[in-house]
Amino acid sequence: IPSTSHIPAIAFQEKYEQAREKGYTHLVVVTIYSGASAMYQSALMAKNAFLEEHPDAMRIEVIDSNCYAMGYGYPIIQACHKALEGESFENVVSYIKDYLSRVKIYFSPFTLKYVKKSGRVSCTAAFVGELIGLRPVISAVGTTNIVEKVRGNAAILTTMVKFFKEKAPYMILVARDTEMSEELAKACENVAGYPPVGVFKIGAAITINTGPQIIGMTFLGD
Repeated sequence: IPSTSHIPAIAFQEKYEQAREKGYTHLVVVTIYSGASAMYQSALMAKNAFLEEHPDAMRIEVIDSNCYAMGYGYPIIQACHKALEGESFENVVSYIKDYLSRVKIYFSPFTLKYVKKSGRVSCTAAFVGELIGLRPVISAVGTTNIVEKVRGNAAILTTMVKFFKEKAPYMILVARDTEMSEELAKACENVAGYPPVGVFKIGAAITINTGPQIIGMTFLGD
């Protein structure tokens, strides 16, 4: 089974150097949750090393997303729009931090086969879970936690809609395209009164441990 590895500090430092050479004076770096990866520490180490060589060249803000790309992808895109529209660096950073403090992410695998391979659950628990059609619904903000266990794939949708109390913006998440993503989008639209921003692919950091048969959603809490 594949494994993941964080980006080393030297790679971050090279990107900072490239930005400086292009004339940038401000830089925002958003990383995967620091409790699950050394990415955040690498970005900070690179920042310190870069500023030692170029103390006044650039202002660098490194942000721990406290989640995964499926949670911080959308606010980064919006932050880019804000920067292009002339928003101040402080306002852009404030927007990202505020969004990340309120983002909610829930997902569920349709099988425990890959979770077992990754070592996240024991073979015995996975075997019993598969026999009775158990599906864990997982929160992926901060440390991943099972927030509910349901029986069968259909129950995944009703459970996620139950958590969907706050509203826009919201997105549907999948690894491999599935009809259930359309069903989840419609169910959420019935609650919110408007469609999701889109259906987006969950990244490798999650799917390596859960497999390609997975569905989820992300939205902004209060």
